[in-house]
Amino acid sequence: MDRRLSGSLALTLVGSTLLAPQLPALSQTLQGGDVVAANVDLAGSSRRIPSSFAGFSIEFSSLLSFTGRTSTTVNPSFTQLLKNLGQYNNGLPLIRIGGNTAEKVWFNPDGQPLPPGITYNITPTYLAAVGASFSQSGANLMMGLNLAKNDPTYAIDLARAAVSYIPAERIFSFQMGNEANIFPYKTYYTDPATGQAVLMRPSDWTFAEYIGEFDTHKNALRSAVASGLPLSGPVFSGGQKDDGRWKKYMGEFMAAEGADINSVSYHGYPYTACPDDPAAIPTIADVLSEKASHDFAQGFAPIVAAASAHGKQVRISETNSMTCGGVDGVSNTLAAALWATDMMFEAANVGAGGVNIISGSQPHMSPMYFDGHIDY
Repeated sequence: MDRRLSGSLALTLVGSTLLAPQLPALSQTLQGGDVVAANVDLAGSSRRIPSSFAGFSIEFSSLLSFTGRTSTTVNPSFTQLLKNLGQYNNGLPLIRIGGNTAEKVWFNPDGQPLPPGITYNITPTYLAAVGASFSQSGANLMMGLNLAKNDPTYAIDLARAAVSYIPAERIFSFQMGNEANIFPYKTYYTDPATGQAVLMRPSDWTFAEYIGEFDTHKNALRSAVASGLPLSGPVFSGGQKDDGRWKKYMGEFMAAEGADINSVSYHGYPYTACPDDPAAIPTIADVLSEKASHDFAQGFAPIVAAASAHGKQVRISETNSMTCGGVDGVSNTLAAALWATDMMFEAANVGAGGVNIISGSQPHMSPMYFDGHIDY
């Protein structure tokens, strides 16, 4: 066992308690005579946990409550938290900016009307605030780019603006889209003329078509922004609506794109808080089960193997104990913090290069949360 990560996680728990006092504490306590035992195999070999292994994933729409809203009003609490977590040679947390909002944003410096599917403007003030915050903390970031519009202009405009306001050394990569493998299941917007839902992609959209779109965006970005622009992919989801075909394509994806990306991004959650069967709402016992940690991490083993064959690391760049905003009294308790600790060690054990816990936008499952009324 490498103790470096445990120091980071201990600081995470302390920081979360300080930053999110509104979350209830777990009421269960140890009773007299209770025994807690742990066994550590000192004889066997183990993997070295990479620097900056533990990180966070934050939506575009929530980010400024963490960083501060302008370049001159940087949030000192967030800056110091990241520095604290980087102690003991852990490496500062790698912050992923994206999620569902990656497909909903565009760079809009002039206040133009929002196109269909776009709901959030990224402005020069926004990017300057991000650049100032990450410059002060020294942490690095991954930023999602819009693939759902299937128009490279959206990705180019945001990436070009980002590299103008954020120091290059703070940008680990740009992520191409968000969970494209489930685009056919996602409503993008409602057509105002017909009132019909418009899906991100048609139901018969194929993996080959996805690769074509990935290449189009990649080549456009490298031509218009920078030839060496750091990219990561495929940013797929391993959720309930992924029927397994996409995971089977990881070898094919790496053969096509492995030389042009600096890392592999993949998502997953062991449970959902909105199951088809209401009786299946996750409990504390579920969160602390082997299914949620060991079995969950083992599901990434084939992805790690495919990436490793091309010399790339896998980052589980979005995860938490469950989806759909979590369950009050379960996903925002000490049990979830213990799950995160256990799951990250399990992920490291299968060879993952890092994990990003989703934070901020969903207070019932966020390890850190800044009140939107704080005037940063």
